[in-house]
Amino acid sequence: YLKREFNEIHLIEPNQELINLLKTKFAGDKKFKFLDFATGNKNELLNLYMTNDSTKSLSSLKEQKEELKKNFRHTKVVKKNKVEVKRLDTYFKSINFNNKNFFLKIDTQGNDLETLIGLGNYINNTSYVKIEFPCIKLYKIEYDHWDILEFLRKNNFKPVFFENISRNNYGELIEYDAFFEKI
Repeated sequence: YLKREFNEIHLIEPNQELINLLKTKFAGDKKFKFLDFATGNKNELLNLYMTNDSTKSLSSLKEQKEELKKNFRHTKVVKKNKVEVKRLDTYFKSINFNNKNFFLKIDTQGNDLETLIGLGNYINNTSYVKIEFPCIKLYKIEYDHWDILEFLRKNNFKPVFFENISRNNYGELIEYDAFFEKI
């Protein structure tokens, strides 16, 4: 729905099945660049834990916690694939992405803070960030949404919009989307 607002759109997806679907969906549209790697704070090879959910949207570089299984269906890890993980600053340098401002949408299933850290100095070129925040730990990570919020605050982002995504059976917030603007 934002496609017409941008001259270039770089879609990063480590799941080969999903990248193939994206290529089919946007075939012939020259705005789109399809990139089959994951994002993080190190350039490395890691396992992508592939789940059996129909959209493959719960697959992650992080191992699952019981909370994920309690709150979502079809979370069984059916296979592990080794995938390349890149820092975004490494990728941006490789395409001479200097002095350009951009909008960054992050939904990395537990690898969100690592992705933001991997921007390096390109955090200064980021005008807007839309990110999915976990309120409960669904994956084995050391941080929570407060840490991500603090990182964004320290890098001069202000929240513009929050949207509830999912709640558990007790009404507790599981995750939410937030939109930030650089000030």
